[in-house]
Amino acid sequence: MNNDQKIDLILQKIDAMEGRMDAMEGRMDAMDGKMDAMGGRMDAMDGKMDAMGGRMDAMDGKMDAMGGRMDAMGGRMDAMDGKMDKLQSDVTNIIIQIENEIVPSIKRVAEGHLDLDRHLKEATTSRTEYEMLTLRVNHLESAVEKIEKKIG
Repeated sequence: MNNDQKIDLILQKIDAMEGRMDAMEGRMDAMDGKMDAMGGRMDAMDGKMDAMGGRMDAMDGKMDAMGGRMDAMGGRMDAMDGKMDKLQSDVTNIIIQIENEIVPSIKRVAEGHLDLDRHLKEATTSRTEYEMLTLRVNHLESAVEKIEKKIG
């Protein structure tokens, strides 16, 4: 092989390499376009993540506020428990007072009422008997007067 042929063969190989380089450059350009598109998507995703982070921060603030309200409600519930305990104690004391003082007093009043009722019945019975006897005596007196008029 002579030098011209060698040079032609080298030129052919360089042309083939140049064709491959052009193809490779085309692929690289396509890949660069895809990378740019992916970069745009990543930027959009980054924007969405920032927005989501803002929402999460807002939600965190709301949760903190709700936690504060829940703590306040817990305090109010504790105060209400204290009031309920006092109320239960007061009711228990009232029940004890009713059982130990009021019920026996009511029983004494009822017994006194029964005694008064019995005395009233006795007094009424005596009064009724007296009135009946008075009527009988009046009737007998009038009968005696009639007999005396007839006799005398």
